[in-house]
Amino acid sequence: MRQTDGAETFGTSTYSQLVFKMKKSLLKGRVNGDYLLADPILCSAYMVQRAAELEAQGRMRLSANTDFLRWLISPANTSRGLFDATAIMAKLNNPEGQKISVRRRFRPIKTVKTLTGNARNYCAPVDSCANPYKEDQIDLGFDYSEKLMCFAESDLRLAGMGNPISEAVAEVFARELIAFENTFGALVMKRLLAGDLVGTFKGGDTTKDLPLYMANGMSVNPTGNILMHQWMAEVGISDMPILVGGSLVRAYPEVRKVASANLNGFNPALADDVQTIYDLNVGNVLGDADDALMIAPGAVHMFQYNVHQGEYMKQEATSNESKRYTLTSPYTGIKWDAFWQRQRNCDTGDWEWQITLSLIWDLVGLPACWSDDDCMDGVKDIFRVHIVCADTGVCEIDRTDPCIDAANLPLAPATIEFPPASVLCASPCRLIVSTQNYATARIHSLSSSSTGDVIGIVVNGTTVNVDTPITLGDAPGAALLQTALIDALGSVGLYVVATFSTPNTLSSIVTDGEVTGIELVISGAANIEYTTIQYTNVCRVTSNVRPTTGATSTSLHIVNGSVDTTIAPTALIAQTDAIGTGADFFVYGDTPWTRGAALTITYLDSAACTSVDTLTLCTA
Repeated sequence: MRQTDGAETFGTSTYSQLVFKMKKSLLKGRVNGDYLLADPILCSAYMVQRAAELEAQGRMRLSANTDFLRWLISPANTSRGLFDATAIMAKLNNPEGQKISVRRRFRPIKTVKTLTGNARNYCAPVDSCANPYKEDQIDLGFDYSEKLMCFAESDLRLAGMGNPISEAVAEVFARELIAFENTFGALVMKRLLAGDLVGTFKGGDTTKDLPLYMANGMSVNPTGNILMHQWMAEVGISDMPILVGGSLVRAYPEVRKVASANLNGFNPALADDVQTIYDLNVGNVLGDADDALMIAPGAVHMFQYNVHQGEYMKQEATSNESKRYTLTSPYTGIKWDAFWQRQRNCDTGDWEWQITLSLIWDLVGLPACWSDDDCMDGVKDIFRVHIVCADTGVCEIDRTDPCIDAANLPLAPATIEFPPASVLCASPCRLIVSTQNYATARIHSLSSSSTGDVIGIVVNGTTVNVDTPITLGDAPGAALLQTALIDALGSVGLYVVATFSTPNTLSSIVTDGEVTGIELVISGAANIEYTTIQYTNVCRVTSNVRPTTGATSTSLHIVNGSVDTTIAPTALIAQTDAIGTGADFFVYGDTPWTRGAALTITYLDSAACTSVDTLTLCTA
């Protein structure tokens, strides 16, 4: 969506054109007596755009959390930087829906290390020739997913006489989409600040004071603008950075607009404009409301990977009750993987709709080995600044450069020696922990070992046959049974997680509260029924991990309340009132777990790399 001469547009259509097209479409639907779109996907791009039009009529709008997100994926950022982000995205999002690892190849910054001698010999043999290129590998590390909508047909009847059901659904969807992307925007900022993407200034300083305002706080300080120019020039960047932060960042363009042109001979209107982005998450994560980020365009890119492409989107093309597809948000421009399904409530007779959005993504910045200059070590074109109100003048700017030893430079150097080519840049280990509370959930268990051949699975009285009988009692049988259970429960959209202990084929399955019973149909024998217990306020703890390049995951150290355990990510968790694996488990009791208290998880890989994330164990 863009603004042109006061008229908001979607693609090439203005709002007025869109309204006319919609009225024409709806009139046709009324004549035919059809208030449903032909496309079973109720959140089609057309209807989402229609809902976006309604944004001006109410308080349906994105929060400041998404302003940085929208800049991140805009051409103003993606077209700049050390590497071609567009080419990398084209590789990652191939039309076949296959996952591809991408290697970036780049020329690092070089510096003069040794200058000696005064003789030149063109015939001298070359002992070695350093590789002028370095490279690293890009793998997307995080998967963000959420059930965006779940509502019944009876609720849609409240839309009013003569309003198509699709229009009502679209408006509800737009509101949910806005809330969804607000949360995702905050998550992206957390990844930027909590990861290894923020670097240092030239010379190694991690933070510098930025005097944007005079000491009285009533006018801008021109030195702040000059300093940003200088800091960029020191690292070879000619562009002005964007400034991302809290209230002091937000106020800067407003104060500049109303500043007097007679500020001790300074006219703020003549200074280079600085793009500012208001985002309170910066101060919240860094711990100081006056801290901000100074980011050079192209310093960080968000790469996305859509799984609903090619054959992986066509799997459900023949179904009238579910569909996989991609949806491009009219608010942020992000293309989401979407899954739509509808089902009949046997008790009420109502049709129910569910829409889930997901995305595999990551932020990628400058490689750790992008420079061969010692003074540029740690520079990643993303800088942390502390905004201050001070009367700092130009003559108080630090004008020294400790990185140049001019006194020891020879007048007539004859040879230039470069350092040897660096090894492949290694991506460090990473951990992001998330929690989700379920108001009701059921745990289904087989408390003793079982034998026989499974030929079907009964869910809520409905039997789903398996293609090939599954023999219980050993590890291969347990693995096949787990896959079959996931498919059976997933077909109705109710599957959450299943865990198994072998070779006795003991299993535990966690579903939402709508799965009342699960049975295994045994060939020639009685059905095996799972024991089902319902719990309230069940908390899911998911750890998204990525080991160091070339390393393997070893352990997760989980601490909450009196729980203090170390476990492999794929191992079954052996804690009271918990079910699942170390990287994906459910807490269904309050002892020894403590809801509302800090949950700290430390990830370790075989390269001795650690990553820590702390949040609150979810409350009701």
